[in-house]
Amino acid sequence: MRLLQRAINSVCAQDYPNIEIVVFDNFSNEPILAEELISSVPLIVVRSKQMEPLPVSRNRGVEAASGSLLAFLDDDDEFLPGRIGEQVDALAKSPCSVLAYGNTEQRLADGSVIIGSGPPDLHHYLRWRHIQSTAFTIRRDCFENSPFDPRMTTYEDVHFIGRILRNHEATHVDQTHSIWYRDDRPDQLTNSNWRRAYLNWQRLCVEFDHEIGSSKQLRRFYHGKMLLLAARYADFRQVWDSAGRLL
Repeated sequence: MRLLQRAINSVCAQDYPNIEIVVFDNFSNEPILAEELISSVPLIVVRSKQMEPLPVSRNRGVEAASGSLLAFLDDDDEFLPGRIGEQVDALAKSPCSVLAYGNTEQRLADGSVIIGSGPPDLHHYLRWRHIQSTAFTIRRDCFENSPFDPRMTTYEDVHFIGRILRNHEATHVDQTHSIWYRDDRPDQLTNSNWRRAYLNWQRLCVEFDHEIGSSKQLRRFYHGKMLLLAARYADFRQVWDSAGRLL
């Protein structure tokens, strides 16, 4: 609850005036109650009846929201001051863009910091994954036409953002807008689950087959990892396919 309140505080500290918060309680052991949370902006809690995959949770949170613009924040991360207002301004100045994003400060377990930044280019994104789910604002109508894929139990943000960049215009705001705490806590969803990684990395390779196939760098990155994951699970057909694509 302490980390969730920290995340809420970072939203309430934004200078943009028209904000609502939807907290999605993914069937936690102790139900989250709205009255136990401190918020200076309208806040509701939506609780699932069973544990849901992360993309389903995000999609259901959007269903409960009323705004025409959407932003996502994991309960253990933070927005930085100006994040929402600057991205809303960027979208207003670029009506053809469906998504605006800022840079992400990644705080690692050893105390080091990485700033994720880069252009709204699909090939660059597929290699470096520099746009984080905590760092973008998207128009609701675009999201509803292309929500998070419920099959993607990991890498769901890569799959989602990659599809947006392939089909739409995006705008980069060159300011650091969010903090992603990569401190390797045991409860973090990003901790390694190799079977899950194997299945979802396959889906990424299929979804972005054209882009990966057109870039030697991307082929080495995606099919090299696919080969290693397939070998771990003795999927020799996939090993053969990935090895052939690396040539």
